[in-house]
Amino acid sequence: MTLQLELEKAEHWIIRDSQVLFTAPFPEYSSIVSFNSNIIGVIVEVAEAPDTWKFGGWMWQKVSLPFGGANVSSLALNHRKLFLRRKQLFIFPLHLLSYQLAAQFPAWLPNVSVKIWEYVGPQINPVETKLDILLQKHPP
Repeated sequence: MTLQLELEKAEHWIIRDSQVLFTAPFPEYSSIVSFNSNIIGVIVEVAEAPDTWKFGGWMWQKVSLPFGGANVSSLALNHRKLFLRRKQLFIFPLHLLSYQLAAQFPAWLPNVSVKIWEYVGPQINPVETKLDILLQKHPP
């Protein structure tokens, strides 16, 4: 399925989380908010990191399931590699209504700053749009 997105419009993005972690080794990062869109933007930065440092860690979706008890951890889905000083766009599968994000950063990094945006713009499926138009013109 091909979606038409308006990623280039600033009004379709909202900053959802911004954290600075100063102590290494870092605990697992967990977003302070839940996300509803399957499209997020991420920037990971390290103050004074040499240009040769590229790898920034891993990020994934974190979902709590209603079984297994309180001692069982959340389900980790759709791991993505993080790069330093690079705008990254993650388009996750559409099967989750709400989720949190988690990340793990390399222990050798002296500090980490992570910013996460959520895409709230339109996601138009041209095939469904054409079907809707046809159904309006020719109801079943």
